[in-house]
Amino acid sequence: ANSYSRPDASAIYVADSDVRIDGVKDDAYGRATCIEVSRPVYNYGSNLTDTWAQAWVAWNEDYLYVYAMVYDNVIDYSYPVPTAASLYMRDSFDIFVDTPNDHTEAIGQGYGIEQYMICVGSNNEDFIIKASDEYDITGDFNGVRRRVKRTDYGYAVEIRVDWFEMAIDYIEEDAIIGMDFQINDAMGNGVGREAMVVWSNHTGDSFRYIEGMGDVYLVK
Repeated sequence: ANSYSRPDASAIYVADSDVRIDGVKDDAYGRATCIEVSRPVYNYGSNLTDTWAQAWVAWNEDYLYVYAMVYDNVIDYSYPVPTAASLYMRDSFDIFVDTPNDHTEAIGQGYGIEQYMICVGSNNEDFIIKASDEYDITGDFNGVRRRVKRTDYGYAVEIRVDWFEMAIDYIEEDAIIGMDFQINDAMGNGVGREAMVVWSNHTGDSFRYIEGMGDVYLVK
């Protein structure tokens, strides 16, 4: 049985000079909550996997920062995808953002203009930011810096993303934003993604519904 409980974590305040986007974990992240991305998803044909991740979140008034260590024994980004919107079919790490934290107990609460998802491929090339209906809004973000680095345990993801202009008014000290994290795990069998692992929403629906995201506290 896989029952749902909403997790929470704290994101630490940093100056942009405190974080170097190079795929190496900066000391500043150590003051944030270590988020375990280890909850299995049973929908969408997802299989069990031993792939999991640790993630840390930092913030300031201009940027969201995420550093993640993905533990994956088989790195596979060979599956052909027709567009960047389908990058989830390759080994990749997804970050879901709901700055107004609009989740309620309602089922099937969809994305508005303040919610978006960030997909970072394991090959340091694949990247897209999407709004509802898989709509590509990458071009609306001007301050993105990212680095994916292969490691002995799998791969590390580090990214700095400017806050979306439709959502930045919610970013302030002591705000609580909705977030989720998802690993898309291709296992090298030539069929693309075979498993999904998340932090919060065990249904795997954070790409379209916001009520299952976790709570992230923006603290100084």
